[in-house]
Amino acid sequence: MINGVQYMNQKVKEYRASETVGVVKPGNKPHFNKNDAIHLDGALLNDSTNTNQGITGQVPFNLKDELGSRKSHVRDLCAKLHTRDVDLDNVDLENLTASTTLYVEDRYKFLYCPIHKVATSNWRRVLMVLAGDVRNESMVGKSHYHDYTSRHMPLKKYPPEERIKRLKTYKKFMFVRHPFERLLSAYRDKFEMGVKHQEWWYMETFGVPIKKWAHPEMSPRELRAQRTNVTFAEFIGYVVAYANTKRIDMHWEQYHKLCRPCDIEYDIIGKYETLERDSNYVLNAVNAADKVHFPSVKLDNHRTYTSADMILKYLSKLSDEQLKNLRQTYSLDFELFDYDFM
Repeated sequence: MINGVQYMNQKVKEYRASETVGVVKPGNKPHFNKNDAIHLDGALLNDSTNTNQGITGQVPFNLKDELGSRKSHVRDLCAKLHTRDVDLDNVDLENLTASTTLYVEDRYKFLYCPIHKVATSNWRRVLMVLAGDVRNESMVGKSHYHDYTSRHMPLKKYPPEERIKRLKTYKKFMFVRHPFERLLSAYRDKFEMGVKHQEWWYMETFGVPIKKWAHPEMSPRELRAQRTNVTFAEFIGYVVAYANTKRIDMHWEQYHKLCRPCDIEYDIIGKYETLERDSNYVLNAVNAADKVHFPSVKLDNHRTYTSADMILKYLSKLSDEQLKNLRQTYSLDFELFDYDFM
């Protein structure tokens, strides 16, 4: 039996070898074998590209037990790490709520921690329907971020006493995704497909610094000319180098820093691999299922499909040292949310 790190390294090496031979037919390239995946702590790797079954999803026997197990796993691991105060009253709630972005829905009394590249666009559409901004989720276009944030304050903008009250009494949920899949989605959306998606702000704000980090010898003019040609290896190198600084962006910042699961006890931890199922469970839990249905597909044009084989292809472009550093950077997210390194 092999562990997740060994499995990933083995598959990456196989992919690199197939690339050096010459032109290889897609069917002959090494891929994640579902039988092998049985050895990966029960995680099932597949090539699905829909939002209900991602690269490591597995349909649970009992949904309530599965969600409870996720919650218990986070709680137990946080306790072992000595970073969690089980008694919420002992946490500095004023500072916690002032430094964590949580969307507020007062009518249905819940808080949602948005993690970008994990279905936040569709969740903002759902929130706008529940708030009465629109009649249905399809009425919100690709400007969903501005449409929602321009009308609704996050919890940290409320007065301290109002923040703490909601944190203690409202249901709280968050959604996660395999960290490597999320990174690849962010890279493809903001850089590889940046021109098509008109992500000029990201190519200017991060494309130039990434190129400068990777190629310090380039002139300012060369750097700007190359801002639309950021490679995956350059992107990952920059992300790892600045992961613990203010240069990190919300689209690739670690989950445990964005949502603080060792300080905030979330009632429901959903996963992208079972997105529609988990989202509808949330809506039922907050008594909003009769008001809105979670969209079964992404409703804008920023679609960056990923699969296990696609991730393998991109990871094979990284050096062994880069892979090691990448795993280390996101290791706590892998542990907290029970993902394998693939």
